[in-house]
Amino acid sequence: MAFVEKTGMHRRHTHLWHIMAALASLAIGYFMMHRNTSDREDVKRSFIVGECFSSVILFTFAFAFYFGMTMWVTFVAGIVMFKNLPTHTFGHIQSKLFPLYFLIGAITGLVMFLIAIYSTRNVEELSKEQTTLLVCTAGIFFTNLANGMFVGPRSTAIMFRRHRLEKECENKSLLNDNAEYKSLNKRFGVMHGISSLLNIFSLAGACFILYWIASQLASQK
Repeated sequence: MAFVEKTGMHRRHTHLWHIMAALASLAIGYFMMHRNTSDREDVKRSFIVGECFSSVILFTFAFAFYFGMTMWVTFVAGIVMFKNLPTHTFGHIQSKLFPLYFLIGAITGLVMFLIAIYSTRNVEELSKEQTTLLVCTAGIFFTNLANGMFVGPRSTAIMFRRHRLEKECENKSLLNDNAEYKSLNKRFGVMHGISSLLNIFSLAGACFILYWIASQLASQK
């Protein structure tokens, strides 16, 4: 049971996820194959978010959108909902929120990565900070892609199976002795842990990008 329901958010976005993954792979392959270092002088600059105003503002917008969204969902909205909503209501809202959350994260991560890698196509040797920036932007894309396509749908499916058992069982104290329920709890804990780790790695990458942008602005003085 990879998806929650036939008309659920995960199922409706399935084809979009696969199309985006295919396009991302083609785009990354194209830029990597066309890195030409012979037609220009080596460009040794640290500010690699774009070669023109439009690419710089697009990179900055994508980062700001992702960073603000992630901080809000992770440290504000999620905690407030968890503490104030019934468990099943909280789970239902998360099942609708997370597909879009991961989709937006993957799109913004891909935008940042493509702009960064395109801007360094003529650089013969990347600095440590440039390499880290490329790794972080790629990490944001791939962690959100993994969460959106694999980890998220499976953890949500397990959660709804738990909810069904909880609704069907009149005596809640007997649930702890239910082998299926215990197995679902264990599986959900593993999947939720993996999803949280991926989100933390992605957020750590975003924090480095924030540091990198701040250091670039400070160096312009």
